[in-house]
Amino acid sequence: MRILKKNQNYLVLIFLSSFIFNCKGQNTCSDLYNNYLDEVLKSNISSAEAYLNKAIECDSSNLSYKSEKVNFLIGEKRYNDALITIREIDLEPFNKVVEATLVLKLDSKNALKILKEAHSKLINFQLEDNDELIFSRTINLVMLENYLYGSEYALERVAKFDPKTTQHEEIIDFITNQMKSESPDTILFQFHNIQ
Repeated sequence: MRILKKNQNYLVLIFLSSFIFNCKGQNTCSDLYNNYLDEVLKSNISSAEAYLNKAIECDSSNLSYKSEKVNFLIGEKRYNDALITIREIDLEPFNKVVEATLVLKLDSKNALKILKEAHSKLINFQLEDNDELIFSRTINLVMLENYLYGSEYALERVAKFDPKTTQHEEIIDFITNQMKSESPDTILFQFHNIQ
């Protein structure tokens, strides 16, 4: 059952990554990535990681592959490796939020500075007319503000957000309920699949 849940978590993270990133690899690179996905579904973790690394080597400019590697490493609870990998991805500000959450898990003494940096980058992030990016930015801001400024402040922000889809509404409801019952660090960890 645990393996099935882990596979579901990977698939959810892959699905969410597809909203932010645009795959531009060659067919060979895509084939390697598809082999990775097949191996994840079969729970062949070491083989899956090998295929993912080959896909990254094949198309080192593909942010989807690199982002998926972070998700994979987090799913395997290899947080130090995930932190190293996320720092190699040039996609601000979203990687800064994941980095900050990993630092919070690994070294909570130094996390506050990075959490504040991530918040600042999200506030200043210039958005295009993209509902998924706007939603992702808002949810990440809410979680960071819950940690930095408290749940009342974060709940005020989330109450002002106008969700565009049923899925957005469900995620907002879930996070709102979590803010009422869970600690701020737990919410960040859960959202980024960090246990």
